[in-house]
Amino acid sequence: LTAALYAPSLRFGFIWDDPIWYERVAGPSIWALLGPQPDVHFYRPATLALIRLFARADGTFPAVPMHGFQIGVHLITTLLAAQLARRLGFVRWRELPAFAALFALYPLGHQAVVWTAPQQPWVMLASFAVLHLYLSARRRPALLAPALLAFLLALAIQENAIVVLPFLFLLEWQRRGSFRAMLRSPAPWAFVTLGGAYLMLWAAMPKAAGITELAFDPQVGLYLLQGLAWPLLGASPWIAALLAAAAIVVGLGVARRPWLAAWSLGWIAGQLLSEGRLPLYQVG
Repeated sequence: LTAALYAPSLRFGFIWDDPIWYERVAGPSIWALLGPQPDVHFYRPATLALIRLFARADGTFPAVPMHGFQIGVHLITTLLAAQLARRLGFVRWRELPAFAALFALYPLGHQAVVWTAPQQPWVMLASFAVLHLYLSARRRPALLAPALLAFLLALAIQENAIVVLPFLFLLEWQRRGSFRAMLRSPAPWAFVTLGGAYLMLWAAMPKAAGITELAFDPQVGLYLLQGLAWPLLGASPWIAALLAAAAIVVGLGVARRPWLAAWSLGWIAGQLLSEGRLPLYQVG
């Protein structure tokens, strides 16, 4: 079903600012793309390196394989999301198909998947890999190092991966059963240290001024909130946002597991924070 929904994108060309990203990476080597990029709004070395892998010898890019790559990333991310929900006890086996379908066919995810340049599908995949490795490290502590590397990769794809950090603490809260024990756990703080160090590097890198600014766009929040209610055809975005808010309130009221409610609200807040233009993006 997911493949059928996204298959038409294989006929698409490049849209929006795709050519700007591709022109930037067609010439330099991958190693050069890992350093400062003074004429780019963001420092996203893994993104540039990944795009560079698709460059042909003549400097052009193949549209069909790149669209296919995005679809593949989305499908793998769907599997990881479903498995994570199962591992955390949010769904039972018989509920997994419905969960996977809701995630894979989520309307607001469509644009990012059918557009070859945005990094949202990539950073989501890396973020879910971090959470899976972190959970597995409980039984095999050696997997904590790969989890840190996956977190670094996610940050290098898109700095918004920093929103993974609160969920690591939520995992510790679920495991240890108390707020104090959660804070005493050393594992999440290793990720906080790595994330803080990367953000310091990110802020120090020379970047071009432009869309990066100290602000939060209410329209972005409204756009994301309406996706929580799947608005009826023709419904006002504001009505959809109110429905979403009502659904959150009702959900909290009937939630039997505070842990599940905290995870859900944290996910919503993380998406709002990562899509808004926050102090993280200020460049001068």
